[in-house]
Amino acid sequence: MTQKTLHIPQLSALRFFIVLSIVIWHYGRQLYPLNTNYLFRTQYGNMAVDLFFILSGFVLTIGNYHKTIKPLLFYADRFAKIYPVYFLTLLYYLIFSHDGIFFHTFQPMAFIAHLLLLQAWIPNITMSFNTPAWFLSVIVFFYALFPYINNRIKNVHTGKLALMTVLIWAASSALVTHLINMYSSPSRTFEAFTYYNPFLHFNAFLMGICGGILYLRRNKKSANDFWLSATGIIISVGVLSSIFIMDIPAIRTIHSSAYNPLLLLFIYSFSVNKTAFTSFLSHTFFFRLGDISFAMYLLQKPAMAIYRLILNHYNVTINFFTLFVYLIVLTAVSYILYIVYEKPLRPLILSYFASRRLISG
Repeated sequence: MTQKTLHIPQLSALRFFIVLSIVIWHYGRQLYPLNTNYLFRTQYGNMAVDLFFILSGFVLTIGNYHKTIKPLLFYADRFAKIYPVYFLTLLYYLIFSHDGIFFHTFQPMAFIAHLLLLQAWIPNITMSFNTPAWFLSVIVFFYALFPYINNRIKNVHTGKLALMTVLIWAASSALVTHLINMYSSPSRTFEAFTYYNPFLHFNAFLMGICGGILYLRRNKKSANDFWLSATGIIISVGVLSSIFIMDIPAIRTIHSSAYNPLLLLFIYSFSVNKTAFTSFLSHTFFFRLGDISFAMYLLQKPAMAIYRLILNHYNVTINFFTLFVYLIVLTAVSYILYIVYEKPLRPLILSYFASRRLISG
């Protein structure tokens, strides 16, 4: 009997707002008043990416926990979902970076590593070409592991699973915090290793998987979901906001992954929330914004490069108004790309794999 895929609609909207906040952080953190908070300028981006990794593990688990995943079918589906837009951005850099017009001179070996989504494993090239795409290199590693984790974790006791997740998170967070404090002026290669290596982000993805399983195993007949949700959101948002607002120097030495349990608490609480607010966020409009968030994330740097060329032509600098216009344009372009390119191409790719008998339903 085929299991129906479980879906939590408001999480699509959350995915969009996470990506939107990352884009604002990349291009707006030097603007007043965002530039007045040290923790926001230095750590929010890393925290938001970890939030995305946790959300990815959570959503994948919610949708696949009751299935036995066929790895090749899963990989084909992920490839069809993520690679078309990614390949488009690579073409952009292949065309425009050879003469240094934008960011980098062309590096053939680095380009091959990016083509194979291996850049996060090679610190000296991680930040070449489309720098935000390091995230995709990490998430592909998680995708490679997920079918095997999902198919084997179902019989693990909840307490044992939670303990294992906490231990891996604590060890990983302590290691990264130690690494980032080893040198006062680390090399770019060492810094790329500590911030972008896939192994060092695995705890976030695993935490999302654990959270998804806890969500599925919870008492669904409980009448306390509202209070559980409200309490979890207040605690997670309250503590994280206090950390940023207080901006205590001692906290600056702690890597943002230390806050992953609070991020999971927020996602879990947001998922069980059944108020009018989450019903509003479950509207088709927000669901579509979630669909285009992937393209937004990958297009942010190429789009900003072109946008800055236009602004420079008219002697205009980036400010809150021009950033707002950029966000609207980026959203519109991502939507058009999703409708005319990303969405139609996905079933064609899957059909091609099926016709070649590379996958079977």
